[in-house]
Amino acid sequence: MENLPIEKKKPKKKKKKDILSLPEAKKLIPLDISDLQLNGREFRYVAGYCTNGFNQRKAYYEAGYKGKTNAIADSRASEIMSRDRIQEAIKRFMEVIIKPYRERLEVLLLDTYYKRAFYKVSDFYHEDGKRKELDEIDKDLIVVIDGIEEKWKEGVKVVEYKLGVRSESLRTLWEYVFNVYRKEGGSSLPEESRKRIEDIFNRKNGLTQEGRKMIPFHNKGGKR
Repeated sequence: MENLPIEKKKPKKKKKKDILSLPEAKKLIPLDISDLQLNGREFRYVAGYCTNGFNQRKAYYEAGYKGKTNAIADSRASEIMSRDRIQEAIKRFMEVIIKPYRERLEVLLLDTYYKRAFYKVSDFYHEDGKRKELDEIDKDLIVVIDGIEEKWKEGVKVVEYKLGVRSESLRTLWEYVFNVYRKEGGSSLPEESRKRIEDIFNRKNGLTQEGRKMIPFHNKGGKR
């Protein structure tokens, strides 16, 4: 039997109705981003990307760009996405969208990182060492599971949960406390918590009790 040549799939020709017009794009992105100096296709790319579920390839075609194959389109879309002005435009759009929900998102993210930082491995296994099924695990701890791994131990296939790296979540929480709260003056932290955090920070940096340099948390009046 003859080996038939493999045909490369070409992207379907885009109909005009699939391509965003500039007026349509401006309705989708009602922001003044003229200072970024995006050209017409770049603006349409940003509008498409931010409103189509963040699909780079689809945004590429919606902007009116062409590619002989989807692989070429993906490569060119990635290059467009890497441009600083494109990243800044997307960032500004997302800030407007997220703003009404920022406080709630912040609480949810902190809660997620807290769970990933302080979980117990035993929460995912029975007392006899057998792995709990997903529906047996506390639903609040599902965010700790990054995936499921299959391993061979002594000729037997064992399925294990890949759990989040606690140190990474701890580091994220740490950075949140010292970056966000410090910028806000630390005034929203209870006095006892603030002192405890400062002590931890100073010990971490090997500073002595005598003449130690404290973290610059400030009160509203600007004084310690």
